[in-house]
Amino acid sequence: MKLFNKNIFIFTCLILSSILFLSCSQTSTGIYKTWSFYKSNTPGTIPVGVDGRVIGKIHDTTYVIYFETKKNEEPKLLGASFKGNFYKLNFSKEESSVVEVGNRLPDNKIVTVKAGSNRQLWKAELSEVITPNTEQTKAKSLLAIVVEHKGRKASRFIKKHIELVPELQY
Repeated sequence: MKLFNKNIFIFTCLILSSILFLSCSQTSTGIYKTWSFYKSNTPGTIPVGVDGRVIGKIHDTTYVIYFETKKNEEPKLLGASFKGNFYKLNFSKEESSVVEVGNRLPDNKIVTVKAGSNRQLWKAELSEVITPNTEQTKAKSLLAIVVEHKGRKASRFIKKHIELVPELQY
């Protein structure tokens, strides 16, 4: 009977500690929810050289990340790691707690982002590459926001990116 009670005690401790760990891991970065969107824009006029070859990029993909923090807490973003490069993030506070991001590409439905109660919404965009990396990464779609929170460096991972209808470029 002692062995059975000991196993139940150990099992209960493991369950409780895993629940505690999971609840703390969501706020270890100071970021509560994240949403990632991208657009593949094509310019209206594609520049070509005298030989007829395309000059520069044909498609320009822009990534925008929305995230929420506590109401009066400004995040300290160090950058973002994506597709083997480390990018600078340009970010700004959204004035509203509900933001219309754009239209989802497959069905043209309007996409909105809403902050929870007592939370603040932020918008971040991938900017210039700080550190280029030539190594091949296994998860090309994994985006990691690197922050400093409570004196520690931490990462918040985003696996899912929603494609939006591109804007017309003239």
